[in-house]
Amino acid sequence: MISSGELPLWTPLVWSGYPLLAMASLGIGYPLNWTHLFLPSHWALQIYVLAPFLLAPVFTYAYVRTIGLTRTAALLAALSFTYGGLMTNTYGMNGVPGNALMWLPLFLLVIERSLSNSFILCLIAATLIYSLSILTGHGQGFLQGGTLALAYSLFLVIANRSNASRYQQWRPFFLVTFAILLACGVTAFQILETMRAARRSVRATLSADDLGAAGFTFAGALRSFVAPLFNYLEVTTY
Repeated sequence: MISSGELPLWTPLVWSGYPLLAMASLGIGYPLNWTHLFLPSHWALQIYVLAPFLLAPVFTYAYVRTIGLTRTAALLAALSFTYGGLMTNTYGMNGVPGNALMWLPLFLLVIERSLSNSFILCLIAATLIYSLSILTGHGQGFLQGGTLALAYSLFLVIANRSNASRYQQWRPFFLVTFAILLACGVTAFQILETMRAARRSVRATLSADDLGAAGFTFAGALRSFVAPLFNYLEVTTY
């Protein structure tokens, strides 16, 4: 559509029509998907799916080194986060949740840097990072990332025992709060379209019993935790 000069806003080919910007499977606003414009589709898709397995360990390693731990600790953290059940279960292998979650360590790194670096520069960086997570379109992923970042910033405030001013102590929390709000503004074009689709979704009419169908038994949950690639229902215990 873009190549033919048409804005990718609506498709008549899904049901009775659907807003394209609301489709996480397309992720039109996400920069890593723009390679579809000039690369063969199978190459572009491989870049999207494999990017979290290359970038997440780099971001995690950099974050752990920023908080002062050893190279060995940083390497173990990077490998465990990237190649654990969260990323390598069958659902994670489609690339969507992995791309949403891989920006979290980089977000945490910026939060740490905000304690000593320019607040405005860190705010710009944090906004761009969280915007990328939102633009993947994976609601659970960027909600988890934002929630963890907020919790982390509050932890830094509570654990701060320095004689710094009140503003200086609360900088991490202000940074994350403003970054999330600004990121929602940057990505509003996608969020509003997704809300439009959600209002028309059959999921809004599902009961709690419907949503809980095919839940885990204890044994199934344990098997999923131990070997997530081979034991899963709709999701894994991760």
